[in-house]
Amino acid sequence: SDELDWQSDAWAMTLRMDKDGYLDTFSSHIDALAFRAQEAASPLYLQIGLQEAALNVDQQSKRDGRLRFHSRAETQQIHVHLEDKRSHDTLEVRLDGLMSVHNNDATITASDTFIHHATSDFTIQQVAINGRELGRLQADWDMENVSGGVRSVLANEQDENIVPSMESLLEALLAPQPKIELKKLAWQNEGGEAVLNVVARLAPNEMLAPTQGLLPKANAKAALRFDRGMLQQLSEDVASLSTQYIEGSERAEMAEEIAQYEDWLDEL
Repeated sequence: SDELDWQSDAWAMTLRMDKDGYLDTFSSHIDALAFRAQEAASPLYLQIGLQEAALNVDQQSKRDGRLRFHSRAETQQIHVHLEDKRSHDTLEVRLDGLMSVHNNDATITASDTFIHHATSDFTIQQVAINGRELGRLQADWDMENVSGGVRSVLANEQDENIVPSMESLLEALLAPQPKIELKKLAWQNEGGEAVLNVVARLAPNEMLAPTQGLLPKANAKAALRFDRGMLQQLSEDVASLSTQYIEGSERAEMAEEIAQYEDWLDEL
């Protein structure tokens, strides 16, 4: 039969609303959480464990429906165990030191949510697969002038049975000319670091004829920087993990591919 269960230890939660019905503070903490699942017709067994997780959300200020929030989420460790009961192959993924910090400045109304400015910083201190520590992940991004849009379009439809067109939804989303910036997406290992930066601005393209539909006009730029040592270390990690699941003949082919990859690195 199918099995599905979860258990938790010492879970606490606090929620407080202000006099206008907006969220004032929210906090949650859990010592441990375990989830297990296995389907009778499948050989796969899944187990997910979480240790020491906390979430805190605080309203910083409020004026005329415009709210500023700060939130911080931390988890000591997430562990995933996936096993094939027939072949006995297992995959172990461990994420250590997860932290996410958000700051949000938004106007919230009955028909729309408009984000004036939002920032987010996300970090995983260590990613490990099958006991091999691979590196650290960091992602920082900004958003400006992002509209929920969909609710306002729905509110303007007189007949609730009419589905809004894609054009009207795009128009609502693009009118404020949103900006999305991936300030830093970084992967770090013992060999070095790779960093990606992307900035995109979107706006309606008013020069298009009506018969062509509404398409976004985009202005984007991206930059990628990486250390050669990071790529070499990543290659070694991928090779080490892959050989755990492949046979001898396939290992020889992989060794040849890795050699070609290292030759390419030497030419950089």
